[in-house]
Amino acid sequence: MPAEPSIKPPNGLLKYGILSLRRCCARYLVPFVVVLVLLFLYVSRQSITRESCLTNVDAQNFWQNRHPQLGQSNLGKFLNNPASLATCSDAFSSEHDSRLVPALWLDLIMSKVEGDSQIKPLCSKSVCLSDEVRLPFRWGSFLGLDRENGLKLDLTDCSQLRSLIKGQSLQKKSSLASSINRYASEECQIKRPVNWPITEDIRRYIGANYMLRNRQIPEKIVILTADVSKKSSSPYLATEVGLYEDTIGDKDIKELALRFSETNGGKEKISISKQTNAFKKVINKVSNKNSSSSDAKTLNLTAEDFYGKDPLSSADEQAPTYKYFHEAEISGTHLGYHYDWRFFQKQISNNYERKVVLHRLAKAWLRFSYTFGLKSWLAHGSLLGWYWNGLNLPWDQDIDVQMPYMSFTELAAHNQSLILDLVDDPDIAGVHLYFLDVNPHFKNRICDKENVVDARFIDTNTGMYVDITALAISPKSELDRSFEADAKSRLLQVFDANYKDEIRSATLVSKPFILDEYHKQLEEKASNSWHSKHLYNCKDFHFYHLEELGPLIETSFEGEIAYVPQNFKNILQREYPKGLTSKCHGDWLYRPFFGVWTPLSKCPNDVYGDECNDRDMILEEEYTRPYRLKRGHWNISVKQSPRVDPYILKRNQDLNSRNCEAQ
Repeated sequence: MPAEPSIKPPNGLLKYGILSLRRCCARYLVPFVVVLVLLFLYVSRQSITRESCLTNVDAQNFWQNRHPQLGQSNLGKFLNNPASLATCSDAFSSEHDSRLVPALWLDLIMSKVEGDSQIKPLCSKSVCLSDEVRLPFRWGSFLGLDRENGLKLDLTDCSQLRSLIKGQSLQKKSSLASSINRYASEECQIKRPVNWPITEDIRRYIGANYMLRNRQIPEKIVILTADVSKKSSSPYLATEVGLYEDTIGDKDIKELALRFSETNGGKEKISISKQTNAFKKVINKVSNKNSSSSDAKTLNLTAEDFYGKDPLSSADEQAPTYKYFHEAEISGTHLGYHYDWRFFQKQISNNYERKVVLHRLAKAWLRFSYTFGLKSWLAHGSLLGWYWNGLNLPWDQDIDVQMPYMSFTELAAHNQSLILDLVDDPDIAGVHLYFLDVNPHFKNRICDKENVVDARFIDTNTGMYVDITALAISPKSELDRSFEADAKSRLLQVFDANYKDEIRSATLVSKPFILDEYHKQLEEKASNSWHSKHLYNCKDFHFYHLEELGPLIETSFEGEIAYVPQNFKNILQREYPKGLTSKCHGDWLYRPFFGVWTPLSKCPNDVYGDECNDRDMILEEEYTRPYRLKRGHWNISVKQSPRVDPYILKRNQDLNSRNCEAQ
């Protein structure tokens, strides 16, 4: 059969066909390739992107799929055993696990404590171990420099810092470089805070460099656990242990790991939960706690609580010459002001993660202050959050508390201490260290805008903190100054809750002599209260009368025992005139059906909330219900669980995705 003749299209038609094909490819192929690339990036970085969009749904999935190996921390990087990296779970050996070192600490303490031989007899509210029991410590074990959050730090020289600075604009690079040179030595050792708005990567480098290179370690660690002895009314037990610097890398920590492995049949894993349970039994046996850390006097406030035997002397009135606390200023945002510059890791934009951080931060502070019998109460935004539902406000970036001056001096005795909170199950809540830092200028009660915060209780994992301010009787010069300063309105509202409305009234405005007389009467009341030692203030000119503060009301905040002022409504109305009634704030809406503040963007047409089926909001209501119930009835018996830490969620997800078998 003869071959069919080939048909050749005209030259113009061929060109047209090729052009059409190119247009088709350009139209469909490019978007297709883009989709493939995005899909690849999503799959390859799923664990990272998941962390930025965590919700209560992820926590629910955790409870339904909790991996049996989740509680195991791997000792592989300390044992120098490459063979251990062959198994699935031990692939985590090189990752930062904040549970590992505390677990080894507990094992060391239990091996040292025999009977009462290592217990100091003078501690009435904690178990104090003798100086012979000390724990190795270095900041590098806790700053998480090997975390997979975008930057692995090498602080041995300046090369990485110079590389980071190169990414800045010419103007900012010049300004930043001069700032770094001025604050750093030739060996690239950051010696002082860098008060410039800079990128997150540079900010993280500067904080970590300062903590590691200056070698300033805390004096002791306070370990908080549940008191299983039931010998006192306090549900917690504190153990104080001294620290020493592990100078040669992690040499001493490695020795602890080797010791644990050798004495436990060659184990290459350690469980913080098992160590905590064993530790509680040992410590409760040797506990010499002879007095309750919580009694009726905690609720009462007297004038002596705010000044002691004598008012503050004139020697304490010298104004400081430098700002003590510094924040992590970040380019393009004001949110960096809510992080301590030394411990900053990243901005926490995810609502779930921020709630978890502040939840555990509040619980740790409340447990610490309660255990040591420190008089403290919720203030400012935290008090407002408590008023609504016993929880922190979702848009609030820190926790605020106040203390009477004399109780604050007791707190100052624990200055530069680390606090390790092991009350909740560490395999769910994670392990977090908190650093108590007291402003050395706290005795100066003269208004100083650079030092209005007297102490901070800082989460070393994130840099977020509890702001602690002391209330005291100001020197007479400060009271007189307040009559003339912007603080006048705050002061006079203490003696007339309607002060602002009164001075706006037509009667007083039209008759200045009546307004003058009105001011004179209120100022006389303020002066009399000051002379009777019943008027107190912080250094930011927030004034309070003794009668509106005490006796304190016992309640709960984030599920923990907490205290609020007796007349909290008056105090809140002065500071937040619409805060007690307005159910809308920014992007948040309080929906009575859920009993929590919820994003305005979800179910925007359902103000009450009973028609909203958003899964995350429903889970938030279910999860917080025990905490909200306890706000008005502390002794109510309800089961509550800590919020699941983002690190725990991620680790559990990775264990399940790698199909690690239980061992």
